[in-house]
Amino acid sequence: MILLFGQVYVGMELAGESSYSTPLLVTHIAIALVLIGLTAHALRVAWRPLHRRWSTRGVTLLTFLSVLGATIAGFLFLFGGQNNAALVSMEGLGFVAIIGAILMFVWGTIPIGLRKG
Repeated sequence: MILLFGQVYVGMELAGESSYSTPLLVTHIAIALVLIGLTAHALRVAWRPLHRRWSTRGVTLLTFLSVLGATIAGFLFLFGGQNNAALVSMEGLGFVAIIGAILMFVWGTIPIGLRKG
């Protein structure tokens, strides 16, 4: 979740610039790649036999796909002439990823004794 908020902050800093700063852009891309790795790992953990809650599995899958989609949209924006559709997709999927990360935290930390099925 912290990385997602950091990603949003760096993205807002980039949006405020007239020409993209190389260090900010590299940081934005690096955070995106780390987020893909972390959400892929969370997805792998959520699908272990110990975790039987489909809500947790579903929200983890949604978060991973949102992060992946936002990263792809970001690359399309960067290398596709700064298309508005790619920008809106990147922002929208980023928002879904933040909501997913919050739900992963909430549903993934419910004590086992309180879980149902």
